[in-house]
Amino acid sequence: MKKGKRGRAAVVVLGDFGRSPRMQYHALSLARQASLEVDIVAYGGSDPHGAVLDNPSIHLHTMKEVIPHGLPRIFYLLALPLKALAQFLVLLWYVCIRIPSPDVFIVQNPPSIPTLIAVKWACWLRRSAFIIDWHNFGYTLLGLSLGRSHALVKTYYWCERHFGSMADGALCVTKAMQHELAQNWGIRAVVLYDQPPEFFRPALLAEKHELFCRLKKDISHQHGLHDCVTHDIDENTGNSLFTTQIGDSLSMNENRPALIVSSTSWTADEDFEMLLQAALMYDRRVAAILNEPDSIKNEIIWSEISKGKQFLYPRLLFIITGKGPQREKYEEQIKKLNLKRVAFRTMWLKAEDYPLLLGSADLGVCLHTSSSGLDLPMKVVDMFGCGLPVCAVSYSCIEELVKVEHNGLLFASSSELADELLMLFKRFPDECDALKLLRRGAKESGASANWAFEWQQHALPLIEKQSKVLEKLKTGIKSIIQILSRSIIEILSSFRCPVSVDLMRDPVIMPTAIRLPRALRTRDLDRGNLELRKKSHFLIKDINSSGEMTDDINEIDGILESLFTDCQSYSSSKASVITVFYLCFSNEEITRSLQARLSVANLMTRLSVFVLWRVCKNEEC
Repeated sequence: MKKGKRGRAAVVVLGDFGRSPRMQYHALSLARQASLEVDIVAYGGSDPHGAVLDNPSIHLHTMKEVIPHGLPRIFYLLALPLKALAQFLVLLWYVCIRIPSPDVFIVQNPPSIPTLIAVKWACWLRRSAFIIDWHNFGYTLLGLSLGRSHALVKTYYWCERHFGSMADGALCVTKAMQHELAQNWGIRAVVLYDQPPEFFRPALLAEKHELFCRLKKDISHQHGLHDCVTHDIDENTGNSLFTTQIGDSLSMNENRPALIVSSTSWTADEDFEMLLQAALMYDRRVAAILNEPDSIKNEIIWSEISKGKQFLYPRLLFIITGKGPQREKYEEQIKKLNLKRVAFRTMWLKAEDYPLLLGSADLGVCLHTSSSGLDLPMKVVDMFGCGLPVCAVSYSCIEELVKVEHNGLLFASSSELADELLMLFKRFPDECDALKLLRRGAKESGASANWAFEWQQHALPLIEKQSKVLEKLKTGIKSIIQILSRSIIEILSSFRCPVSVDLMRDPVIMPTAIRLPRALRTRDLDRGNLELRKKSHFLIKDINSSGEMTDDINEIDGILESLFTDCQSYSSSKASVITVFYLCFSNEEITRSLQARLSVANLMTRLSVFVLWRVCKNEEC
């Protein structure tokens, strides 16, 4: 960016910006660390973090959905091209016209269509740098619903690859994705691992108590269910399911349930059925370990728990956060489960409450499997930032993030997850050594991660590099425009009329974008023309001692050749000689005759009239 000038960046997300934490962090870093004004172009829906909304350098431009989500499959296939076209036109309006011209666009991918196309066009038009942040591959997500062999998926793949390779720079989330982009797409990307921002941290006891009291109604009255959690909640006290306050003293309840958090988008690339089956297995296996008969009523067990009876294995409360198309489907399945020691709650939290929940939980579960097998779940990064250990579904590159038996565990089936829950929560909360070991590792991972530092090391140099390239390009274009504008004046002077102040200021002949520098548009130009006329008269008088002007072409040729020879030392072209001669004689017919007799090979040279004028100003005529 130019020194002394506050630059501008645009962050483009063809989705709910409130559900795109990485792009929110980009916006904050662009404003704070790069000192840029930031325009965000995205869809609304969920509120972004307060730090984004409160930053005066960040400006949110919210687009509206043209075609709603959740259409039946038959209409989905028909509406897909129309939706892409509508999104393209709306996005094009915003990035080309609505927002101020930025120095750089940073675009989230996926989705690729129509985002990459619209932004690339905007970059051409506004001479901005184009940087893609690769979170995943869009064609693989589309392939989950249509199949990889579908014609639309193949078309999507071609567009994503073609326009992706046209970017000026690229960021990506894993080394595996970096390798794929380099080997098979011809794209050199910089790895910028997701890192938690500073507001993701372990919660203090007072913060936990305040949060649990605030969520008490959401926990106790979900879907009208009666389970192991609702039986133990007293809404008339200032205490919560997890904490107790006596005077100014706060403490965690000894017989509290273990709190497990999972954040999901409720989409096909996250198998929520696996979590339900694991919860059911945990419930059945605990009953078998404790030799509980199947005939025992749930209320008896819950009553014993509420009276303070300690069991070898605790109750589990799963809080599932997020929005998505399959949420209602799984909520109906949860209602049909008959679980003694497990309860589920689905919530959508404020952006400020989500880090507090993670910082208050005992374990995180990640069901993300990745449509491409090349991206990493941001939710796990956030959990580590809060010192929360994780059990995650195993896939190709997840071990770049989850270190087994250090900060988390991996599983490939419901049975494996159930086994891990039994191992981690045995003798909860005080004597679960395996869980404490993982928590220590998660805190270490969170403490060593720093978004601001990683962004400063990897993203900022890329942005500055592209900005410098862009600045050089703009300077080059400006120089070319100046040269062309001078050449246009020279041609007009040769073929049409003398150079004059009126000609210079004529908006038809010389549009504002290509007018000459200020020095050629001042009143000094009139004096320059007069001096050129005087200089030319002296040169001609040296040839024609009589000083009389003639219409004889042969005599004019002689005068012109002498004049041209005399002017060569000033780097004049034949075109400028014609201009000088015309300034002397003001005879269009003679000038046209001269034009026909002279070569015009040097017409596209620098405006040598200006050179002659400078000579005249520095010499006495």
